[in-house]
Amino acid sequence: MKNTTKRLLAAAAAVMMLASLSACSDKDSSDSSAAASATDSAAAENTESKDEASSQDAKDKEIEELTKQIELLSARVDDLEKKTAEFEFGEDYHEVYDDTAVVEAYKKKDASALTDKKDKYIYESLVKAVDEIIKDGMSEYEKEKAVYDYIFYGRSFNNDQLNPVDMDEEGEEGDNSHNPYGFFHDHSTICVGNATTFKLFMDVLGIECEIIHSTENGEHAWNLVKIDGDWYHVDITFDGGDQNPVYSNFNVTDAVKEGGGYPWDPSDFHECTATKYNYVMMNAKKVEDVYSLPKLISKAIKDKESALYLTFDVPEDTEAVFYSSQITDIMNMLSSERYYFSISDPMISKDEKQITLSIGINDNEAEPEYPDEWPDDVVPDDYKPSIDYSKMQKAFDKEFDGEITLPDEEPDYYNYGPNSFQYEGGADIAEEE
Repeated sequence: MKNTTKRLLAAAAAVMMLASLSACSDKDSSDSSAAASATDSAAAENTESKDEASSQDAKDKEIEELTKQIELLSARVDDLEKKTAEFEFGEDYHEVYDDTAVVEAYKKKDASALTDKKDKYIYESLVKAVDEIIKDGMSEYEKEKAVYDYIFYGRSFNNDQLNPVDMDEEGEEGDNSHNPYGFFHDHSTICVGNATTFKLFMDVLGIECEIIHSTENGEHAWNLVKIDGDWYHVDITFDGGDQNPVYSNFNVTDAVKEGGGYPWDPSDFHECTATKYNYVMMNAKKVEDVYSLPKLISKAIKDKESALYLTFDVPEDTEAVFYSSQITDIMNMLSSERYYFSISDPMISKDEKQITLSIGINDNEAEPEYPDEWPDDVVPDDYKPSIDYSKMQKAFDKEFDGEITLPDEEPDYYNYGPNSFQYEGGADIAEEE
């Protein structure tokens, strides 16, 4: 970009100078002809000579000024490019791993061209992993899920490497949790490591895949993958399960991912609207009565299930977004010393008559952390919750005998939807013990 920009600037300036010089030459020629026809006297020749000298001085000054402008513009281009490079791959963010060499070696089944020792290790580990998890006759979706599960169980999230990359004494990267080497060798990854490892598998399996690397609200990376002709978001880091995957961010749409807090420019990436291979939609069970949630959760715990996938009918005269918010709110207000629950962003059907979501069940883990500040929410003045709070509370009390509870006081409204976290009155979940 740098050389191209400067060439364009130089070309533009050259055109300006040529145009200026041409105009001056035309003017000089016209002036000279007029002077010759008017008089052949020595005085006229002397005047013409002075005009030519003056014209040349003007040309020189104009060229000098244009040269200065080119230099200033060139300096500005250098400065902008430097700032852009620092923003994208500066010390605060991890560079995205380029898997080209390893993928090429895999396709040729020959690693002799790999000169980097880490690439060689990645290649050898990749070959073993693919042989282990990929079977003949698998569909693209089956291959994708096999890889997703393999990475989920094979990594331990590295909270220490969310910012600058550590360097060892020799000046090389001391931590590789942002690339596939960190996954295969250290079993330690951050979001960028999960995303680059997933893409590496997809690339060697011939499944189209891209990486979104968002740095606007802090660093986060995830994937886009094309399965059976449709594009989906895949975010292993934000799965929602600790012991087992919940698949809350597996093959989701743009609408679901928009609530994740890490923006991306949709015009730069493929549109994701399909739900055919969304794991939650594929495995959701129809639930007629929202008050059966406690019994469903109780059964899932007894059956040692890590997640529930449910579809609810939206009550008449109730907007789907508000109803889904109420259910999400109920789950997020549950209090238990033994369990905590992670709920996915609900997916609303096109006719807005059904909502589908996942509920992750985590045992012997701390409650999820809530932000210190909650953004304002807009709720209609006449809005009333469609779920009877006290009835839901009694259902949990009956099923769990006080082991899992809701706050004692019902909030004035509960509306936990995209960008909707404000509670007016009642229990403030940010302060729950």
